[in-house]
Amino acid sequence: MVQHGTARPWRTGLGGRSASGLLFAVAMALALVLPAQAEAAPDRAAGFVQRISKELIAAAHAGSIPAMTRAIRSYADVPSIGSYSLGDYAKRLRSSYRNVYHAGMTRFMARYLMNQFRTYQVVRAQVTGPSYRNSDGIMVDSLVTLRSGATHRVRWRLVQRGRSFKVRDAKVLFFWILPYQRDLFVNYIQDQGGNVNALVAALGG
Repeated sequence: MVQHGTARPWRTGLGGRSASGLLFAVAMALALVLPAQAEAAPDRAAGFVQRISKELIAAAHAGSIPAMTRAIRSYADVPSIGSYSLGDYAKRLRSSYRNVYHAGMTRFMARYLMNQFRTYQVVRAQVTGPSYRNSDGIMVDSLVTLRSGATHRVRWRLVQRGRSFKVRDAKVLFFWILPYQRDLFVNYIQDQGGNVNALVAALGG
């Protein structure tokens, strides 16, 4: 079970489990992809995060959930995110249901991302240094500013996919986002007696 610490809770439609609203507000990291040559990635990653973050913030301010959904569907590492989010239940998902699950998951992410932007209104995201590599991928550090004036440090994690890169995760308040989504999904499946199809149906609603 992921420890939620002192982050503010948000209520979900999946059994009312709690997670961090602010963490989902910065889940725009999941909708980014870096179309660059592998050798150029460390130099271009920071500029990519800076440029695309501004575009996603603008989409959020416009209130366009379809635009958010398209961005996630097009650019997020959806298969890996989807498998990770199911935890040990991933092996129970039938291959014939995988596309339905992924589509529902992207809609879920887009809806809650938009909801959290209404509460945690991000107005600016500034990359604070060059990208760098470690054992988990390519990292880019940035500072997110809310309309209230509060600031939060965000670390983006990019992963390589062929000759390009996609954003897999983001870290805020010392927590990575994806474990929160996994905790939410797994808890819902457990509440439904281990029925993965129940989650697929809930995400499709």
